[in-house]
Amino acid sequence: MAKASTTLTLTAPDEATLGGGVEITGTLGRQGPALEPGATVRVERTDRLGSGALSSVAVGADGTFTVKDLPRTTRTVTYTLSYAGDALHVGATASAQVEVRRR
Repeated sequence: MAKASTTLTLTAPDEATLGGGVEITGTLGRQGPALEPGATVRVERTDRLGSGALSSVAVGADGTFTVKDLPRTTRTVTYTLSYAGDALHVGATASAQVEVRRR
């Protein structure tokens, strides 16, 4: 049996300030059967200082999730979110870029 497809949809601000933080909301959509309970999305941040994994976030029963981050530097920050998939669903990845300013 083939695995069902999934999609990650993100909503992120175009700009943010260092002290104000970044909030990204998203939806993990799926075809076919419900996601397994406890599904999570992995979050990675890439900025001019390098890349690193942030805490994974839980996906709600309705497929929604929220990522909150306090950027560590200015300029462009890329957030890459990934769902690894499960026994019934393939994985999905999406990215968002935020321009971080001092004020």
